[in-house]
Amino acid sequence: MARIKMAYIGGGSTRGAGTMASFIHQGENFEGSEVVLIDLDPERLDLIRRLAERMVKARGLDLTIEATTDRRAGLSDCDAILSSYRPGGFAARVLDERIPLKHGIIGQETQGAGGFFMSLRSVNVLKGVVADLNDVAPNAKIFNYTNPVNIVAQAVADHSDVPIVSLCEGPIIYAEEAAAAAGLDPALLDVACVGLNHGSWSVRHRYDGQDLTRVVARILREFRPTVVVMPHPYDVHLDHAHTSYFVTEALENAEADGALAKPRVLTYLVHHPSWPATLPPTFDRFVPIGSLPDTAWTETELSPAELAAKRAALAEYRSQLEVMQGFLRNFLCRNELFATVDRRVLDRIASLH
Repeated sequence: MARIKMAYIGGGSTRGAGTMASFIHQGENFEGSEVVLIDLDPERLDLIRRLAERMVKARGLDLTIEATTDRRAGLSDCDAILSSYRPGGFAARVLDERIPLKHGIIGQETQGAGGFFMSLRSVNVLKGVVADLNDVAPNAKIFNYTNPVNIVAQAVADHSDVPIVSLCEGPIIYAEEAAAAAGLDPALLDVACVGLNHGSWSVRHRYDGQDLTRVVARILREFRPTVVVMPHPYDVHLDHAHTSYFVTEALENAEADGALAKPRVLTYLVHHPSWPATLPPTFDRFVPIGSLPDTAWTETELSPAELAAKRAALAEYRSQLEVMQGFLRNFLCRNELFATVDRRVLDRIASLH
């Protein structure tokens, strides 16, 4: 059991309640400890404090929860700092993501130009935190969840003596989530990931001793789809593009022994400088864009019931609606456009990754 004083910078954030719930779930390991929530928004800070206190009381734990907008005072005599804040709030994130996309490059909080924008703000805040720690908590360690975690960690490690560890759960949990979604047993996975936060990939991906792409190929052979829908390979978001490459490789493996007839492959586009393209004056219909090479478009009309279902599904995407509501609502059109990409192009792209 460790008795510590921990400061949570960003303790009034959207993730504050969930983070405190996770800490309190492990509360028996920290009996007698104090957690100081630090944030700029006193109302949200008070809300998270009250929620945390109720969870502590429900568990019958010996944990003290404090809250303050005075960062320096909150950091005083701390042993550990949990850093998880969003400088500039969601309004800044919208700019981080949209400005680069207008120029055809990645807009994301950890990668490309958008990630660099975010890093400039994040590092600037943490520079002040480090200065405070040197004065009021010289033995404290920082556990960082503020993006981009790799740049933030390097900035602190290279320019201060404060110990820091940056964390990201993605490479740990994504493979298991994907396996579970495919109906596979996560316990049989053997996956090794490399790379950086939000830019990691697997260099070993085996399931019960087999290459995972072969397992997906087997599922495809058993399911025998006639139509496969996947992201467009020219989507500028890396997660979407890499999914396209992975599915293409799995299809190639499934077709190699002749057990699977080549299905029709339809792709959809989300992130691209020219997309979504809608028809004025109502802007409720997608129109094809001609800037994607080797692409032919297929249009499907949506019934009122299908459009209502799409609207309901979008409403469930709450975390992203907070950030890019206007962008996502552009997809509530009365038609859908799917792109057919020349398979030779797909095969060539997949062979490069």
